[in-house]
Amino acid sequence: MDIKEDILQFFGGMMKFEIIMYLSRLAFLKTTPRKSVAVISISDPDQVVSNLEGWGDVLELKFCDLVSPACGLPIFTGRDALKTVEFLEQTSCQNLLVHCEAGVSRSGAVAYFAAEKSGVPRVYSMDTLEEVGSSKVINKRVMELLQHVYRRKYSA
Repeated sequence: MDIKEDILQFFGGMMKFEIIMYLSRLAFLKTTPRKSVAVISISDPDQVVSNLEGWGDVLELKFCDLVSPACGLPIFTGRDALKTVEFLEQTSCQNLLVHCEAGVSRSGAVAYFAAEKSGVPRVYSMDTLEEVGSSKVINKRVMELLQHVYRRKYSA
């Protein structure tokens, strides 16, 4: 962490989480809501996700699990990345839960990014109990856009 990030963290501009988990939509639907947990719900555009009530803070994103445009399907955009970074910075929840349909690619990328910026050493999938990392199958577009937006926001 450089001096600018140290200053931002001191004044509350950085993400601070104790636990970060990611999981599939089906596992999420079976999870009991808690006010101390922020949720990022990622689904395909035509999907309706229930169980969003009772959580601390909720960000709902709708995009397909693609790394490049295909057949006009919506993909993760810079606007989605900015909304995600701002949500992660603004929530006062101590814990973060991220879900997508399979609980692997999209949610894994967001969880890994949040862990990287929060200093959380490990992030686990509630579905597989595997640690997520850059070598795992995460959506590279999601990760790259989050990192790009974050760098632009905090450089200067």
